[in-house]
Amino acid sequence: MAQGKKSLLLGLGAVVLLAAVLLVWKVRASGDDTTGAPATTATQTGTPKPVRPAPPRTSAPAATAGSPGAADGSGETKGYREYTTADGKLVRDHRSGNPSPVKFAGGDHPPNGPRIKATTTRAVSDQVRAIIKACAADVPPEARGEKPRAEGKVTISIASGHVTVSKAIFELTAVVGAAAEPTKACIESKVAAVTADVTDEADVTDYALSMNYSIL
Repeated sequence: MAQGKKSLLLGLGAVVLLAAVLLVWKVRASGDDTTGAPATTATQTGTPKPVRPAPPRTSAPAATAGSPGAADGSGETKGYREYTTADGKLVRDHRSGNPSPVKFAGGDHPPNGPRIKATTTRAVSDQVRAIIKACAADVPPEARGEKPRAEGKVTISIASGHVTVSKAIFELTAVVGAAAEPTKACIESKVAAVTADVTDEADVTDYALSMNYSIL
């Protein structure tokens, strides 16, 4: 009888020991699940988006034949208009929009060259104004557009206080019909004969004066 109780106690002890071992193993296993790996956050879930590389930077495009200053023989596609003025000068017009072409390229005297006095210019321009008025008197009203004008260049020379006109070129604006050419010829021929006497003026040759008058 004593031997049976002893066997029973041994069996119960083995069961208790096994249960304790299982409990310890379960606790340790549970601790490994919660501490063995870093927690997963919302930003770590899902498929990461691929990072696209930035496009390579390119250098500025080279100038083409259509850019300003390109010598391709076609002024309209180079950023400026190229034409010859009435006095035979080549002009590269860089003005924006659609302005009227320049009729004359301006004076021929160099920037640091001789300068004549205002009184000398007035002695010539007063005569030119009177000539334009007289030549345009016969232009009929129907041949006059809006703000008709006579624009030109007069080349003078001065020697010993005497001014002579060596060349006169004029263009008419807003004058149409048969009267335009005779009026232009009248102005140029009479202006080319203008002379004046001036004082205290140095001698000069081929000095250009720009003229621009309205035709009333």
